[in-house]
Amino acid sequence: IEKSNYAPKQIADNLKIPLSTLENLMNGDFEYFSKVSLTDVAKRLSSMLGEEINVIFEDEELKEEGQLKKKDTTYNKLRIFQFLMVAFLIVNLIFLYFLIQDLRFYNNILQRNIYTLNIINRGTSEIYVNKTVVPPNQNIQIQLAFGENLEIHGNQGETVIETPLVKYTVKLEDFEVSLSYGND
Repeated sequence: IEKSNYAPKQIADNLKIPLSTLENLMNGDFEYFSKVSLTDVAKRLSSMLGEEINVIFEDEELKEEGQLKKKDTTYNKLRIFQFLMVAFLIVNLIFLYFLIQDLRFYNNILQRNIYTLNIINRGTSEIYVNKTVVPPNQNIQIQLAFGENLEIHGNQGETVIETPLVKYTVKLEDFEVSLSYGND
């Protein structure tokens, strides 16, 4: 306003405001003005002088700062969420790896249709497993296919038969072990 070719009285008349109001605006005293009236005066003064005049209010500056803080917290929450999702996926992949290993093991057993049996003699005398002698407190591994039988004789104590899935303890003197589909 001070650098323009217009006198303050002429500017006040063109803006249709009293000269005292224009002087308050020029002195930076915005206390008695509303946002709407300041925006309106700025638009009319802008068209009169041919220059762009913008009015920025303090609460808008604070609002912009608040929005920046909100964006920062939103970004941090997004990063935490992404980290948790990646950690969750890694844990699930590890779990799937071990699950697949177990499935391969049992699938291999089922496809071969052969069980490896570990027979442990916990008795005080030797036992005979299909004519093979097993001394006391010793063990023997035998592969047994479905439908085949094992005959165990001379058991005086306890005999343990371990399969890949189950462990059996037998206290009979003479017995027979047979594997069939779906039954042990």
